[in-house]
Amino acid sequence: MTRVWSSFLVLTVLAAVARVADRIEAVALRVGKPVIFTEVGFPSISAAGTGNHEGSPTDLERQALLYRITFETYWSRPWFHGFYWWKWFSDPGNTSPGGDVLTRRGKPTEGVVAARYGKPSPRARRPSQ
Repeated sequence: MTRVWSSFLVLTVLAAVARVADRIEAVALRVGKPVIFTEVGFPSISAAGTGNHEGSPTDLERQALLYRITFETYWSRPWFHGFYWWKWFSDPGNTSPGGDVLTRRGKPTEGVVAARYGKPSPRARRPSQ
């Protein structure tokens, strides 16, 4: 994937995800409840995020990019309370980039998730002193 395509993809996907997030936010605020996404994930293929995965070649950069965009879009919204990520297989040997396209293990996306969860949540409360 070239840098030009990456920039175009980022802007296009950010705009689309922000529109969806705004709609979710309207519902969350109307009902007064937090939101947890119970299944979120992207395959490591060039068609990730399009819904058409047939015959798509491996693209580790695109998977990592979609995870970054997902974090950036939702992480700091006050009504958002978490993700359940799909898919982390129990077999620790399943790490090949061309292996299962759904896992993050052994791929750049694993680092994206680890880096974000290594930072405090915007909703974290500090212990009283």
